[in-house]
Amino acid sequence: MLTMSTQSFEIECKEIHDSWIPGGRNQLVRSLARRNRHERQQIRETYEATYGEDLVKRLQQHQINTGISPNLCAALSLWMIDQHQRDSILVREALGNDQQVVALVASHKAHHADVNQDIAKSDARRLFETQTSSGIQEAVVLELLTKRSIPQLKLTFSCYNASMDMTIQSP
Repeated sequence: MLTMSTQSFEIECKEIHDSWIPGGRNQLVRSLARRNRHERQQIRETYEATYGEDLVKRLQQHQINTGISPNLCAALSLWMIDQHQRDSILVREALGNDQQVVALVASHKAHHADVNQDIAKSDARRLFETQTSSGIQEAVVLELLTKRSIPQLKLTFSCYNASMDMTIQSP
């Protein structure tokens, strides 16, 4: 894959900077649309070094300052940020700023970590013991989902289901 030189990024940033004037929208879109994620990140860094402002924040502010469509600016600003940040923002907006659910998206748990039977049994017991008439306590579930790997959660839920089956079968 060919990479752009620093001078090419500087030229690109100048074109983007010049696109803030009325009617410059097409150049802004063209400049960002033809770039891959890595190049957009380099453009963002070069823009900040050259103009002293974050391109993403400029896009977000630009929504209200000019005639460029707010939706277009929002889409471009989301396109310029890290994938995990973007996912977090979209989930938060979709769920009405429910910060607990965003914690799930932002968690950095290991998905290939070793699975521990004792931890699974302990977590399953904790889930079982926190049940109320309206269900399991949400805080406990959120804590487990943000701290445990997917394989560990599968084992925990398997242990939980087994304990529930034993409870149902007991007279």
